[in-house]
Amino acid sequence: MKPGITCLWQIGGRANIDFVGQVALDRQYVRDQSIVLDLWILLRTPYAVLCGEGAY
Repeated sequence: MKPGITCLWQIGGRANIDFVGQVALDRQYVRDQSIVLDLWILLRTPYAVLCGEGAY
């Protein structure tokens, strides 16, 4: 899959998730991909960025 502008681990904890967890979330996305999931990720991304939780 091509990388996108955001992902499940971006909205789910960012730096608080280790590499293995990030890969697991990426695999989950590939397995469960749908328009609804994409919209959910896009809607949650601004909050994750503004909140800053898990950012370095």
